[in-house]
Amino acid sequence: MKLQHTNLVCTAQNRQTPKYNILRCCLGAGFLVFLIFVLQTPLYSQRLTPTLIIHLDQLPQDEHVYLNGLDQSLVSLINSYNWVEARSQRKIPIQIDIFPGSRLDQGTYKKYDAKVAIALPSGIQLRDSRWEYKYTRDEKPHLGDPYDTFTSLIEYYIWIALGYEMDKLGVNGGSPFYEKARAIAERSPFEQRYYKGWDNRRALVKDIVQDSTFVKMRRAGFYATVGIYYADNAQVDKAVPYLSGAADIFLQVPPDKVEMKRDDHIIRWVNIDTFKDALRKTDQEELLYRVEGWQEAER
Repeated sequence: MKLQHTNLVCTAQNRQTPKYNILRCCLGAGFLVFLIFVLQTPLYSQRLTPTLIIHLDQLPQDEHVYLNGLDQSLVSLINSYNWVEARSQRKIPIQIDIFPGSRLDQGTYKKYDAKVAIALPSGIQLRDSRWEYKYTRDEKPHLGDPYDTFTSLIEYYIWIALGYEMDKLGVNGGSPFYEKARAIAERSPFEQRYYKGWDNRRALVKDIVQDSTFVKMRRAGFYATVGIYYADNAQVDKAVPYLSGAADIFLQVPPDKVEMKRDDHIIRWVNIDTFKDALRKTDQEELLYRVEGWQEAER
């Protein structure tokens, strides 16, 4: 999308001395650069708004007391972490559910088996039941380095979710975020006693970034998102090229590849029902017929 702006031209109207004309031009050009920066920044600056629940049903009452306040600490940690940029206009709601299971006292630490579920309303659900971590109230939770068996897994999945979201803002826009998740997975073997599940997590992010089909689906997701946006805003001429571009990609693969289903994860690159609604809004009957035929052929 191009920003529309008028050219700044210095004229001799209301003739002033040359130095003031130059000053006006510089100030005007500087304001234009500032305006473009401000208008463009919200497209890339995001702020997570987490809803986090720690489900303690399977733990004895003394553990409820021990873990009291941990949820608020994690929410504050996530809110204060610089995920994308410090200046943010667009909020991304994220749901995080943690299900601690059995626990084992190991000196000053407690070792937990747990499950986690992380989801965005835009179409990604990440569930993991193979999680082991150590935790003590004596240490304040942190994100980033050094690797931590508790918070690093949460951070890993947040980066995956952010990568998915940023893929919708540009072709391969999520790649830097998937790379951050991959880096966490690469550090996980150094905690050999808490390595459970990390082989699958390393494979997940590798396939998202390298598998040719999923790389194409990420691109299709971007085109579909933009096309649906324009269709919802009755900008048909802008919507049609993006909708056609998305269909040209995903019609080349079986319908089940439009969603990535791995372990208990579901990553929906293109919501086909919403996509078909956009085709109806833009009177793309021929393309709609092709998409419906593609769906029927798989049934």
